[in-house]
Amino acid sequence: MAVESKNKPQNDIELTSDAAADQGVKIPKAKLKSDVKNTIIYLIYLTCYSLGYGTFYVGKTLRGYTGRILSAIYGFIILIWKEIRRVLRRYAIRSHLPIAEIKSSAAGIAEAYRKARAKGLRGMLFFYVKAALDVALQFFKTLVSSVNYYCPFIAAVIFITVVSIGTHLSFGLKVEYNGEVIGYITDESVFDKADNQMLGRIVYEEYKQPTDKIPTFSIAVIKNKELTSVNDLTNALIKASGNELEEAYGLYVADTFLGADTDRTRIAALLESILAKYRTGVENETVQFVKTVEIREGLYPLTSVVGIDSISSAVTSEEAQQQVYTVQKGDAPTLIAQKNNVPYAELKALNPGIESKLMIGQEVLVARSVPFLGVQVIRQETYQEDVAFKVEQTQDANKLQGYVKIKQTGQKGVNEISAQVTYVDGVESSRKIMATNVVKEPVNEVVIVGGQKPLAQMPASAMSTSTGFIWPVDGGGYVSMGFRGYSGHTGMDIAGRPSGTAIRAAASGTVVMVLNQSTGYGRHLMIDHGGGVQTLYAHCSSINVKVGDWVEQGQLIAAMGRTGRATGVHLHFEVRINGQYMNPAKYVGLK
Repeated sequence: MAVESKNKPQNDIELTSDAAADQGVKIPKAKLKSDVKNTIIYLIYLTCYSLGYGTFYVGKTLRGYTGRILSAIYGFIILIWKEIRRVLRRYAIRSHLPIAEIKSSAAGIAEAYRKARAKGLRGMLFFYVKAALDVALQFFKTLVSSVNYYCPFIAAVIFITVVSIGTHLSFGLKVEYNGEVIGYITDESVFDKADNQMLGRIVYEEYKQPTDKIPTFSIAVIKNKELTSVNDLTNALIKASGNELEEAYGLYVADTFLGADTDRTRIAALLESILAKYRTGVENETVQFVKTVEIREGLYPLTSVVGIDSISSAVTSEEAQQQVYTVQKGDAPTLIAQKNNVPYAELKALNPGIESKLMIGQEVLVARSVPFLGVQVIRQETYQEDVAFKVEQTQDANKLQGYVKIKQTGQKGVNEISAQVTYVDGVESSRKIMATNVVKEPVNEVVIVGGQKPLAQMPASAMSTSTGFIWPVDGGGYVSMGFRGYSGHTGMDIAGRPSGTAIRAAASGTVVMVLNQSTGYGRHLMIDHGGGVQTLYAHCSSINVKVGDWVEQGQLIAAMGRTGRATGVHLHFEVRINGQYMNPAKYVGLK
């Protein structure tokens, strides 16, 4: 039995393999850690090696395939190029063969001539006959060979010529009417339009149809410039009718015939006079008719040549159509009436309730009818526009909420606006801002406001003058009628002072009401002190503050008087807390 040493290291463990366990072999901890570390490093090495070798192998394989593919492509390109060069060289040589053959034949003829001349007259006759036959045969062979070689070029020239001619030709319809060819059109809709236009010219008499009133159409090859216009086709149709005709100039508005006159200048002058009413002469101004207006020369029935007076009545008439104006910022009913040249009474009649309700973007009716021949004017306008200032608030924690004091008065800025404005019959229909230039920057208004929260309700100590309320009338006076002195008396009347005596704010606060009534309180004001506390001063002869003003305690706010329902000069003074009437004597005492 083995005996263990007493000096056995404490870090040995009994971690052994089966064989080692049988022999009792013990593995130190340090050696075990070293083996694990080496094993991990080896695994990392194997992984990196495998990945690197695999990547190298794949890359090498792809590089090999890429090289083969590029080599194949290069070889194919070289093969094609060699074939092209061979064909071109062969064609170039063959294209010169007829010329070479002619040169060779010419040399042979010269040699035969010398030999024939040596043989005498008989030899010369034989030479001329043979030479003529040889030349004719050679010419025929050369001609045939040349056609073979130059035929592709000749065919290309012929093809280009045919295409060029074909592009200037087109298929159309030849129109025959009443036994005559009256024109060429692209389709039957052109004839229908001309037929309607022809009937539109005959408005004052019955249309007398020709003998053969049914048109016939046949397909024809024509040049584009040979097409007949609608106006020319109209003249041909009306010429074929049985009506008595005259050469004149017709006025058409949106393709509607209004009448004709024998003098074109009279119609042009009438149209120009209508446009001239809207011209102002400013630069870049465009004045034109809203509808399409045309003067067409042609044949017109005598009854349709109505003269310039009748045409003028037609173009200056009005047609039923509502005309509206879109309300813009800063507009008022009177201003809208001025902008649209509409009497204010008429504007109110067209828009009941316009004085009580007017909003930006609202459409206002400014006319129930518009001119038949409307005019559109587009002009560039430059004008100045106010820019609102911002309000910056600074909080003062030592002042109660409701305290407002203007530290810096705000000033509006000014921008110069360039706009493209469109008017239809004098009424603005659209406005497009083109540029905005700052003339004057706005100055922000700086306001100091109180930040201290006031008491929700008056404390009990507020029932005496020590609360901070002061007597509201200079020089004392006396209470001529106390709180509830009679039914419905909600305040305290202070009398004994002459009209015009100064009335002071009993406490600091914001003026929330300034009114002037012929009865009741008369001229009066109300101050809100915060926390639900308000004071009212009535029957004043004058008031020195306005709504929104912050007033300090003791500040002059009004003067005593007897306005409204009052029997004498006095101040009706009220104190209200959360809307409830309180006895003012409990806050300012009695004098």
